[in-house]
Amino acid sequence: MVEDEKINAIAITKFLDKTYSIEVASTPEVALEMCKLNNYALILMDINLKSDMDGIELMRELKRKSQTYKGIPFVAQTAYSMISDKKRIMNSGFNDYIVKPYTRSALLEIVEK
Repeated sequence: MVEDEKINAIAITKFLDKTYSIEVASTPEVALEMCKLNNYALILMDINLKSDMDGIELMRELKRKSQTYKGIPFVAQTAYSMISDKKRIMNSGFNDYIVKPYTRSALLEIVEK
C-alpha cells in the first residue's frame, strides 16, 4: 500500500492484516524502492500523495520500470469522489477504485476481486 497519511495506513493495515500480508510505503520514493526489491500481488495506491509525484504518476512509473507491475492490479484509494475523478483515475490505468472513507468489507471486496 502507498499511503502518506499515517492514521489511514494504520486503519487500512488493520482492515487487511488478518487475511493478507501488507507492507506500507509512505512516499513515492519508498514505494519505488520497495517495488524494486519485492514482487507484490496488488498495490493499493493513494492518489494525493502530497509529493512531487501523485499516485497516478507513481503507478505509471512502476508499470514503465517493471514487467512485473504491468500485469498486477492497482487499486486507487482516494477522497476524490466525483464521477469525473473516477473516470480520470480509471482511464489512467487503475484496475479499480475505492473512495475514502470506506469500510473494511468494501475494501476486502475489492482486494478479493
